[in-house]
Amino acid sequence: MKLSDDQLVIDAQFQALLIPLTRDERELLEQSLLRDGCRDALIAWLENGKLILLDGHNRLEICTRLGIAYKVVTIEITSREMAKIWIRKNQLARRNLPDDSRAMLAGAALRGRLGAGEAGASKAGWQGWRARTAKG
Repeated sequence: MKLSDDQLVIDAQFQALLIPLTRDERELLEQSLLRDGCRDALIAWLENGKLILLDGHNRLEICTRLGIAYKVVTIEITSREMAKIWIRKNQLARRNLPDDSRAMLAGAALRGRLGAGEAGASKAGWQGWRARTAKG
């Protein structure tokens, strides 16, 4: 489903958690999107009627600029803190992540997970979210 840009909210606090792409990575992503389309859905969290983008910021910008269709999958998360943990965990899964960035994210994710557990935000920890396709 192609959503209009005003339906996806870019949260500055969440975006600040992302490791930026290098120039080469961004160019390769753009070439891939032009060649193959947007194969991976953008990930958003539906909170208070807003679709807050958690993953796919670079794909969204490139697809919007070049008119490439994309899909959005929403996930259910119990709180902003759990959303931050999800973002950090997702960043850790990047294959091209430098070791120092990986260590920084792992530490931040662990601290966030422990803090969320202490606050009672979710007993599910890392599994405190569930994916589903956005309805149009």
